[in-house]
Amino acid sequence: MENTPDFFLGARLGAARIKAGISLEKAAKDTRIRVMRLREIEADDFSGFAHPTYSRLFLLDYAEYLGVPLEEIRPLLPDRTWAAGGG
Repeated sequence: MENTPDFFLGARLGAARIKAGISLEKAAKDTRIRVMRLREIEADDFSGFAHPTYSRLFLLDYAEYLGVPLEEIRPLLPDRTWAAGGG
């Protein structure tokens, strides 16, 4: 996946899901992550997460489910100092 500033992590995961032909509902069922939360992730909207650690865990779980190499996304994860609603 190309690393461009306007193609964020959630969008990358959404693109991987679509490319794999997986519906949002199937991904939610398989990962036990609510559809609404997956939509937020794919929209790069992490304002609903209580703490950056939660967003990191959800992103890692979702990436693993989609078969996206973790080493590819790890540098793009929100860091521990990132504030909810930030970027």
